[in-house]
Amino acid sequence: MKLGMYWKYATRSLVRGGQRTLLAVFCVAVGVLAIVALQLTGNMINAGISGNVRATNGGDLAVSSSVAPISQSDLAYFDQLQQHGTITAYSAVDAGQAQGRANSQSLFLTLTVVDPATYPLAGVPTFDTPPTGSLVTDLVGTNVVITADLASSLHLHLGDALHLSTTDGRVADVTVGGIVANGGLFQRSQVLMSHAAFAALPNPNNIPESYSTVYADVPGHSAANATSAEKTLQTHFSLATIQTANQALASNQSNIQTIRYFLQVVGLLALLIGGVGIVNTMQVALRRRRVEIATLKTNGYLRRDLYSLFGLEAGLLGLVGGVLGSAAGVGIAFAVRSLAQNAFMISLPAQIDPLTVAAGVVVGIVTALIFGLMPIVQASQIRPLAVLREMPEGMGVQSIITTLLLAVVLTGLFTALALSILQNVVVTLGVVGGTGAFLLLLGAVFTGLVWLISRLPVLETFRWWYVGLVLIGVAASLALFQAAPVFGGLFLGLALLGLVVVILPRGLKVNLKIALRNIGRQRARTVTTLTALFIGVFAIGLVLVLGQDIKGQFSQALASGSAVNVVI
Repeated sequence: MKLGMYWKYATRSLVRGGQRTLLAVFCVAVGVLAIVALQLTGNMINAGISGNVRATNGGDLAVSSSVAPISQSDLAYFDQLQQHGTITAYSAVDAGQAQGRANSQSLFLTLTVVDPATYPLAGVPTFDTPPTGSLVTDLVGTNVVITADLASSLHLHLGDALHLSTTDGRVADVTVGGIVANGGLFQRSQVLMSHAAFAALPNPNNIPESYSTVYADVPGHSAANATSAEKTLQTHFSLATIQTANQALASNQSNIQTIRYFLQVVGLLALLIGGVGIVNTMQVALRRRRVEIATLKTNGYLRRDLYSLFGLEAGLLGLVGGVLGSAAGVGIAFAVRSLAQNAFMISLPAQIDPLTVAAGVVVGIVTALIFGLMPIVQASQIRPLAVLREMPEGMGVQSIITTLLLAVVLTGLFTALALSILQNVVVTLGVVGGTGAFLLLLGAVFTGLVWLISRLPVLETFRWWYVGLVLIGVAASLALFQAAPVFGGLFLGLALLGLVVVILPRGLKVNLKIALRNIGRQRARTVTTLTALFIGVFAIGLVLVLGQDIKGQFSQALASGSAVNVVI
């Protein structure tokens, strides 16, 4: 009976809330959107990099040697290992830099010379054109197979001509016999040519044929057999780098986990911004309902009734915001996927994890309840007598202690929420503890700034001490400009604004003085708003800076391993 009454009252209160209700829903939705979108993106990256590690590694083993390339005679050793059962198959590949020219455009690319009968050992390429193509049928004569990235960059289609120039002086005019989608070993701008076609090209420098990488498979594709073959091969090829599929998986997972932590922390920052918005919105909404709360308590409503009633309102806000945020997060995840594919030059699968989307809805509800706890408890402490007689409530010792305890409880609950997302105690404590200490310091700084701003003078005429302060500000701004031009220019503009204020019309001066004093009158709310704005800008800056850093690390990890990075 009570639950039905609470539901009816809560839904009507939310409808009457109008813009405040929409703002609270928006705060929850933004946080959930970030969490769901970034979690889904992390899942896609995980699946794209670690989904088929044998395809990414080229087989159970990848033997690479850029210092001393593998020669034709060295392949006899792989034949011996195959006869002894140490390996079951191998494929020798020569990957080098080349320049391609077509449609009046040129591009540096990777020329990969392969044996179509054995390459690749793992991860069959997906042909865009023709759909039923294969390396065996398409790498015939002067035909080559190119990746979709190269086809897009040079506007190539099936049957088009392509002029190639290699670093060892070979020149070839070839025909596009097929286009494969980017994925696995087929990344970036790449041209695949058969060994027979490459050997038939004029060799002006008489450079003997060699191989940069040999991919191999072991019996049963087991980790033990791969490790045993790795030790045997390392003894024979002491200068080579040998990587097993398990080693590639461990390396990929380490990189992916770093990226996922980054994405999750950014999502938590967005959730924190939404939480601050929920606190502000619910405080304003419940403060405006002081008479209503006093009336309910006069009619016999106990504190637990008010907790249930306002908790249900917060839960409904979280539910609506969570559903909207999760739905929008799915769409944003696909947009981020496209950006990640272009930035990292990798192919990511388009997949949606239902558990992640459902968890987003739960996170929305829990977030609304966590950050709505403090306003709910504070509102439930309203005394009807003080409201009906319009007496000021004040901040007594008990109220201050209650607020501090609520802050501790809120921190603990948010830590538990962060732990459920990050799944790592050390990272969670570091993120939440560091963020908490930083926010306390930031709040103290903003409190001082708000106090200072509220007491800025608005003079009618120039005075010598005022001009001196402005000049000191200009000098400090110029000094700062040498180290950080952006901030120096900003502070210089603020310092010069002090001179402009004096010559403003009287009406504008009055408005400015009232505005400055109002900032100091609602100091706590102003500091909270400044903190939320700072977190938002900080999150954007963090995404830009760390995103660029991750892009650089990922590009390096996915590089072909060539010893050269410029071809002239």
